[in-house]
Amino acid sequence: MSSVEEEDPGEEEFSVIEVSSVEEEDSGEDNSCNFFVALFILSAASWIFFIRLVFHSLREVVY
Repeated sequence: MSSVEEEDPGEEEFSVIEVSSVEEEDSGEDNSCNFFVALFILSAASWIFFIRLVFHSLREVVY
């Protein structure tokens, strides 16, 4: 019986944490979400450009 009583409060705490986190994301979703998406796209593009540049330079050195 004691193990069942210990599991129930834990599940309630997780549900409260999930609800509060969803409310926090909804309040600032427009600005922060767009900023992180743009940052991710720019970083991915820069990494792809850098990797292509390195591979092209390696091809010229090898051949």
